[in-house]
Amino acid sequence: FKSFCNKNLKGDGILYILKFINLRTNQEFLKIGITSKSIEKRYPKYLYKNYKYETLYIIKSDSEFIFKAEQSIHKEFFDFKLKVNKDFQGHSECYDLNLPILEVIKSIL
Repeated sequence: FKSFCNKNLKGDGILYILKFINLRTNQEFLKIGITSKSIEKRYPKYLYKNYKYETLYIIKSDSEFIFKAEQSIHKEFFDFKLKVNKDFQGHSECYDLNLPILEVIKSIL
């Protein structure tokens, strides 16, 4: 992750919380992840044409901090994980809408 961030974002990484809707099933869920690209490049419309998303939260910081923050979130909020279609890249990092987002953000900061 760090080497991709060095190449794409001058050493920074992005941690994001997105709200997705599967347009075929109407399933709504949150996705928490990290990227070394912009959100638009991470989720291009041509690959995610069956999904619509809204950006809820983004933090851009040192790639090592971002990587550790994501690992911590996935561990701390494991009980809120949600199964989504396996065609969704990142399906193992999806959460129920009842995830306490403010608690997630506090855990990052």
